[in-house]
Amino acid sequence: MGEDAGSGVAEAVPSVEGRSGLLHSPEEVVLWRQRAQQGPYRVAGDVSANSPGDWSRIRLNADRFVANPSAGRWQGPPQGDLSTCVQQWDGEPPTGGPSELRDAAFVALVTGEERFATEVKSELLWQASAPGTDFSNRSRWCPGVLMDVNPGFIVTWWLTKLLLAYDYLGPEAFSAEEQALLDEWFLEAARFFQVDLDESLSRLFADRGRSERLSRSIRINPDCGGNYFLGSRTTCTLNRHYNNRRATTARFVGLVGVHQQDDSLKESARQFVEEFLMYGVFPEAFVADFLRGTPDKPMLGFAYGANTVAPVLTIADAFARSGDTSLYEYTTSVGAFGSEGGAKNLLFAARSFGKHVDGTYRRYVRDSSEDPDYLIDGEWAGMGFLHDVAFAQANVYFQDDYLRQAYTRSGSGMDGYPSRVASNGPHPVWTGEGGIFPGVLFMYGQTEGIVWPY
Repeated sequence: MGEDAGSGVAEAVPSVEGRSGLLHSPEEVVLWRQRAQQGPYRVAGDVSANSPGDWSRIRLNADRFVANPSAGRWQGPPQGDLSTCVQQWDGEPPTGGPSELRDAAFVALVTGEERFATEVKSELLWQASAPGTDFSNRSRWCPGVLMDVNPGFIVTWWLTKLLLAYDYLGPEAFSAEEQALLDEWFLEAARFFQVDLDESLSRLFADRGRSERLSRSIRINPDCGGNYFLGSRTTCTLNRHYNNRRATTARFVGLVGVHQQDDSLKESARQFVEEFLMYGVFPEAFVADFLRGTPDKPMLGFAYGANTVAPVLTIADAFARSGDTSLYEYTTSVGAFGSEGGAKNLLFAARSFGKHVDGTYRRYVRDSSEDPDYLIDGEWAGMGFLHDVAFAQANVYFQDDYLRQAYTRSGSGMDGYPSRVASNGPHPVWTGEGGIFPGVLFMYGQTEGIVWPY
């Protein structure tokens, strides 16, 4: 580790008066203020070779936002009008502007600089009033159309960034009328996506939520074919349903549920997490989205798999911070079509990625050969695939030494952070799945045993 690895984290942070949020506590805000001045993760390389300069990027994004606050506005998909249903593959929200808005809100939380909060507040209120993103308009946002196809889950990336920005500012930044407007807007959006999430999964079961018995159609025709990796069992449609797209949707639904204490939304997110562990996690230590890897893109399954686990961990973290740690502790051996058996929980799923990086598991991408170029090991074409860095958030709860070594790439058999890092779709990998966080490591990296927000 570099000299600054312990800066701001050598001692426990004293408790302070302040407001807890969805994914932050007063103690963490104090820590972030220290880190913004001293590191770690303030500037590139201040922890280890090629470690990210999260705070530098966050500040730059915040400054870009206030220079042009309206750049990230979205009127909704351009296809159709307010009385026609948004369709699969219609237009998506922007990426950069909403990320900059979120980072400006985070800077306001950490530094107290009012100019950032003022502009963020104005843009959130504008967006919640835009007719094209009125999710209560079921003539435009029609349930049962988008399901888990673009732009659906991408819209939930966007919404989650805005929700966290709202949460970083806190209720004191808004009047009662403004809070009511924003709360209702996020609630209607979550209810829209909840229907698609629940309906698509209910078809898999005879009586979802009351029984694990699968539907007759799934039992008669499980639709199995193809492999997760070279020599693995074949994939089946039940397992394939627990993918990164639905995990992203479930995260937004769950975060709004916790934020607004809506039991129905929370239950939808809870069901997804538990079923993901049943049917999307395998006792041999891999997840269903490993099937996404191909010989021309051998690390794609690793990336997609991590991008399924990360949103699920965020759901569990939000629940735990609100007083319910059951998802972090949930363990099951239930499964089907190969996912049954073992003792599967979220820590098991998270640790499995490090065990591919350090060589514990030597698995090769499906439809390939046992050639080093096809090894699922977190590296390909000179780039590092660090999508599991997002798991640092959950290790505040787990305090698992192996998981810390994995997300810092400091464990035995791991080569450290590479100079070239694969992006996470349109987002820097350091911002987590969907780019929802300002900086995962700045916020949560190596804070085990220093803060306890549960």
